[in-house]
Amino acid sequence: MGEELDLPPVSEVREAIEDGLAGYRSALSSSAFREALAPYVQGLPRRGDLATKLESILRLGGEVNPRQITALFSEDVIGHLNRCMSGKTLRPRNMADLRDALAGRTVTKEEAQRLFAQWLDGAGEDEGESLLHIEP
Repeated sequence: MGEELDLPPVSEVREAIEDGLAGYRSALSSSAFREALAPYVQGLPRRGDLATKLESILRLGGEVNPRQITALFSEDVIGHLNRCMSGKTLRPRNMADLRDALAGRTVTKEEAQRLFAQWLDGAGEDEGESLLHIEP
């Protein structure tokens, strides 16, 4: 198109990538990050892609490469990391428990709402800054 692009030298691009990876290494290895993420991961079920990726992030060592970053840090994972680092915790809820509480019963609307509220509240857990993680 008649214009010549002025691209940065490869050494500058490589240096920028290395600086970015160093930033990831520093953040991911910090004790504050690990102390916040570990209990959050415990609130997830032991199956599924999200739990696997977050557990892998916890296990990352000192060497982080771009391929690991792109494989682990999906939009969903980043959203959960943001929630985790803002102090939120996960409280798992299993639909099977609610189904068991209601299945085969004839209840009034108020009774059904009470049973649903008990299921949501769990075992009297402190709600604080928590999110419900609903399992099928």
